[in-house]
Amino acid sequence: MGVLTSYVIVVGLQVEVVIVVVVVVAVVVEKVIVVVVVVAVIAVVVVVVVEASVVAVVVLAAVDVAAIIIIIYCWPTKVMGLSNETWTLMRVLSKEAGLEEPVMPTLPTK
Repeated sequence: MGVLTSYVIVVGLQVEVVIVVVVVVAVVVEKVIVVVVVVAVIAVVVVVVVEASVVAVVVLAAVDVAAIIIIIYCWPTKVMGLSNETWTLMRVLSKEAGLEEPVMPTLPTK
């Protein structure tokens, strides 16, 4: 593995950590637009790293999937506020990642 590839992986991982933190904060403070922007940034980062290394892509993809899972499953009440466009985007990303399609959470009925 070349020096450049190693450098890209290190920088990529640092970017990913920042992205995940932003995603979590965004969900907590219910800033849906921030979440959408972050997901878009994630896609860009992965595309950029594709040029660098397969290993990096696998690692980054795993981190991205984890971030998306956090959004979808850990804060269902917060995620209730997400727009249909955001859900469509998440469904597409989940399908691309080979995950089950996320289902929009509904409030439990008594």
